[in-house]
Formats: sequence, C-alpha cells, structure tokens
Amino acid sequence: MQRYLLLAGRNALVVILYWVVGFLLIKLTEQRGVVAADVAQVVAAGIGIALAVTLRARIALFLIAAFGAFVTAELAIHAIYGGQTVQGAPQHFAVLAAAFLGIGGGVLLVARRRLGEV
Repeated sequence: MQRYLLLAGRNALVVILYWVVGFLLIKLTEQRGVVAADVAQVVAAGIGIALAVTLRARIALFLIAAFGAFVTAELAIHAIYGGQTVQGAPQHFAVLAAAFLGIGGGVLLVARRRLGEV
C-alpha cells in the first residue's frame, strides 16, 4: 500500500509542478500573443516530460506527453492560420483526442514489445 501511495505522490507532484511552470510561463508570455503562449506551453511540457522521466512517474509522463502533443499541434495551427481564426471546441477536442490516441497507442506498442508480443 505504501508503494502505491509513493507512486501516486510522485505522479501528483510532477503534474502539479508541470502545471505551475506552465502557468508561470503563460503569464510571462500572454501579452505577446497566442503563438507565444503556445510556445510557453510546449516548453512547459518539455520540462514536465523531463521531470516525469527523471522521477519515473509513468502516469504523469503519459498525461504530459499527450498534452504536449496537443499543444504542439495547436502551435502549428496557430502559427500557420493565426490565433483567432482557428478557435472553437470541435477543433480543440479533435486535436486533444488525436494526441491522447497517438500517445496511448505508442504506450501500448512499447508495452507489448516489452512483453515479447510484437
């Protein structure tokens, strides 16, 4: 039981630190536009991923990697089409779902490969 609490605590710590770093970076860049805020989120995701790998927080790694993929796609869309032209829930949900499915598929492939099934 203590092991699970330690794992949960590690994952929670990484997610909280990622959120705080992301919040601070967005506050520093929000006056410069949507693309700058997206870049700040990508940087925060990179920091969060590095922290999750260092602390071996796999659940946090999955969540932050999926959100990092989402924000990277948003950055590309906003950089090409502008921050105000590509807005709305359907676009955000489609990109977010694609990010989670992509990262989740990669996790499953790696897990199957480790078990020798692929």
